[in-house]
Amino acid sequence: MSKVKYCAVVASGIVLVMLGITVGLRSASTGGLKTASGLKSTALGITLVLGGLRLKIWGLTELHTIYASEEFERLFQRSPDIPKPCQGCCNYHGKEYGGVMLVCGIHPEGVKGDSCPDYEVFKGGKGGQV
Repeated sequence: MSKVKYCAVVASGIVLVMLGITVGLRSASTGGLKTASGLKSTALGITLVLGGLRLKIWGLTELHTIYASEEFERLFQRSPDIPKPCQGCCNYHGKEYGGVMLVCGIHPEGVKGDSCPDYEVFKGGKGGQV
């Protein structure tokens, strides 16, 4: 599903929670726990609140997953401009300052060779030395 659809799921969850609270409070205010129909209304209110919370949590979890994966891909995409020993390393900086490229804080000009002794994989990432 797209981000918009998950936002709709979250909004639906919020509406269900509010509806459940309304049903539950109305049932409680009319002495609902003393009659069978009142108990059913209270149970319906609780069910709506729990279902709404579940929808909201599911939608927010999926949105977080989408945004996190997009951010990860944006930050750690493999590019021909990134030196091979630096691809996927959490220390890689790769920005230019005054026309000079700062590869990372440990090795400002990059490393000589095909591997870096200070290479660290981004936690939770797909990176690795190539």
